[in-house]
Amino acid sequence: MQAVAQRINAIAAGKAQVQPADLSKKSEVNKIAEAIKAELGRLDVVVNNAGANIAARAWRNLTADGIDTLIQAI
Repeated sequence: MQAVAQRINAIAAGKAQVQPADLSKKSEVNKIAEAIKAELGRLDVVVNNAGANIAARAWRNLTADGIDTLIQAI
């Protein structure tokens, strides 16, 4: 994502940013919104690429708890 934002910033008049956060946590979303407002004054486009993930997602590391985490996020 960062590489795409850098390419956009290199060729476009606008400004692209990557702001990772846990969108299930209102405080993190609010923090990003306030940072955008303070730096840019407004927000024109949002690409919300949200999903659940677990660190041990390789088959050899997958656990029942990890599967539950992914299924509950759907």
